[in-house]
Amino acid sequence: MPEILWEPNRDDVDNSNMVKFIDFINKNHNLNINEYNDLFNYSIKNIEVFWKDIMEYFSIKSHGNYEYILSKYPMPGNKWFGGLKLNYAENVFKNSTGTALIYKNEMNETKTMSYEELKMKTGALYNFLRVNGIKSGDVIATYLSNTTENIISFLASASLGCIFSSISIDFGSRGAMERLMQLSPKVLIVTEKYYYGGREYEKTRDINEILKNIQTIKLVITVNSINKKIHMDNDNVWDINDIFKDYMGKLKFREMEFNDPLWVLFSSGTTGKPKGIVHSHGGILLEHLKSLSLHLDLKRSDRLFWYTGTGWMMWNFMISSLLLGSTVVLYDGSPFYPDLNVLWDYLNINNVKYFGTSAAYINYLKKSGFKTGNAENIHAIFYTGSPLSADGYRYIYSIKRNVWFTGISGGTDICSAFFEPNIMLRVYAGEMQSISLGDSVKVYDDSGNPVVNKIGELIIDKPMPSMPVYLWNDIDYKIYNESYFNYYKNVWRHGDFAEITDRNTAIIYGRSDSTLNKNGIRMGTSEIYNIVDNISGVRDSLIIGMDIKDGYYMPLFISLNDKNVNIEKIKSEIINSIKEYLPRYIPDEILIVDDIPKTINGKKVEVPIKKILLGYNVTDAVNPGSLMNPESLDYFIKLSKRLKNKLNS
Repeated sequence: MPEILWEPNRDDVDNSNMVKFIDFINKNHNLNINEYNDLFNYSIKNIEVFWKDIMEYFSIKSHGNYEYILSKYPMPGNKWFGGLKLNYAENVFKNSTGTALIYKNEMNETKTMSYEELKMKTGALYNFLRVNGIKSGDVIATYLSNTTENIISFLASASLGCIFSSISIDFGSRGAMERLMQLSPKVLIVTEKYYYGGREYEKTRDINEILKNIQTIKLVITVNSINKKIHMDNDNVWDINDIFKDYMGKLKFREMEFNDPLWVLFSSGTTGKPKGIVHSHGGILLEHLKSLSLHLDLKRSDRLFWYTGTGWMMWNFMISSLLLGSTVVLYDGSPFYPDLNVLWDYLNINNVKYFGTSAAYINYLKKSGFKTGNAENIHAIFYTGSPLSADGYRYIYSIKRNVWFTGISGGTDICSAFFEPNIMLRVYAGEMQSISLGDSVKVYDDSGNPVVNKIGELIIDKPMPSMPVYLWNDIDYKIYNESYFNYYKNVWRHGDFAEITDRNTAIIYGRSDSTLNKNGIRMGTSEIYNIVDNISGVRDSLIIGMDIKDGYYMPLFISLNDKNVNIEKIKSEIINSIKEYLPRYIPDEILIVDDIPKTINGKKVEVPIKKILLGYNVTDAVNPGSLMNPESLDYFIKLSKRLKNKLNS
């Protein structure tokens, strides 16, 4: 039994949204559910009724009646609530009052926006778009940093029935165009500058390159305009502040089919063209209300902050807290500038109760010896993005003892999580608290049988409303089926290597396609990282396992905090530490690199590096435009040439 780090407070449980939902279920269905696991089992055995319960419990504003709840079974190709009409944005504004948004950037520019002001500005942009011929089904894309205007743009798009996509400002023109060219947007909303890490970044060159190459863009709207440097042939460039001033008017909401597209999120695109993942108005409404209210226990008066870029699904997840009338707190800048206290001080000043972040951020704080974390009002800290060790859990409890800390894990594909927080349950070191309601998640062994307390493939064997309605430009669903359903018949294979315990807690070990398999025993790469990244002097690490002519080759790559350290001493410490905990997985060699390749969202790039080392053409193995540090590939390209004789042809 792992260490128990947190026990739920009885008063918190009694006043929780989850308990109120249990009371609702018991009353409506004449049941006597008291424990979470009983509620979970009810949600899986009665999947159609459960999602109808969610619809009714949250009083989702809709129009007309539905002909069915679930069109067919099994997967894929499922549709939900056929014939029902609704609009995501209408459910944001149906009865919300108070503070909607709090914003700050590195230049200490701040904004506080009420729901009333948010609705007025959304209405102004909605009217501007409508007057200029933008209609339902058109694509509206943004190329913005983490500003209030990005949220306003999304809500205006949803209100009008357009399809929205937020492209990370961290991408250069090439990375942005790889996504925008697929979408053929009619409208592009851009920022000409933003601040990060104490520097100002001007984006006009990238924007003009985009406009030169994408001819479908008819309107450009600028935020933080710099002397009108954006160029279009028709000169149809507008400042968003002029729109807010000149186009005030009533905000209306187009009635959309439950399964109509709301937005397009993109996969990382590390191994090829980024995959456009389309979610529906209704599916996201149901899934995010369930997750944010029942699992995160977010309430109308609460303030939620999640440190995220605008191209990561956590941005979309975070803004859905507006559906509950909560306050979204935004920070536009580096979490490390001017020092490690920057986020904690900001959250403390703004009385933030919920702090969302990434495992990478927590590991960075831990390695830096960060000890304060003074944010008195923080009730919960949640992480996602990659696995976190039990030591990472213990570290958070060492800097803030009375906090509800746990992880969530899911993916861009569903824009939510399969494993989520649970106010009713204990927190065990290194384990996520519960499987999310309505998510029929299992772990399969190599024979395709469900297992408990063993590591295997993460699968979903029943449909969820927030599964993609389709992939962009995938007319015959060929890519959709290849991505999720080509491994097990009628079962979604998610691509994670995971374990579900007999306590119904969960551990993620990494991506299953990067799993190590030395000596015939499979193991997730996170087990190695949990050891290596805690070695003094190691900044980051990457491990790859490959079949070669003479057996199995498993090199470990490390980057160092200081190149003047005793490298052999660090290598020896790594070997001894791995030998103590994972004696079967001692790397064949340890190689020093300047930097570990990572995606724009900070995730280690394992499979593409493995392909490069196996001799794939670089363009077939990895898309440099998807990386935050594409120059880091040079080392691995050179190494692949040296390894050519060692590897299989």
